[in-house]
Amino acid sequence: MKGKILNRSSTPDDAAHCLERLKSLNADNRRDVRVNLGVLKAARSEILSHVELNGKGVMTDMVLNALNNAITEGR
Repeated sequence: MKGKILNRSSTPDDAAHCLERLKSLNADNRRDVRVNLGVLKAARSEILSHVELNGKGVMTDMVLNALNNAITEGR
């Protein structure tokens, strides 16, 4: 059925399930981790190299800001 999109009505249970899944993913993404400073610097360098070749993506500035903050402030 090329070109056909299934259009299923969502239920309150679907919405609740999605919300719980988002909360779970968000909690995991906020978890503190320890990474060697050299790894952070290498990641930043690699991202900057990709930016020179391909340009910036949607999240590039946010990621670079977070890396720079972690490198300079240790957080």
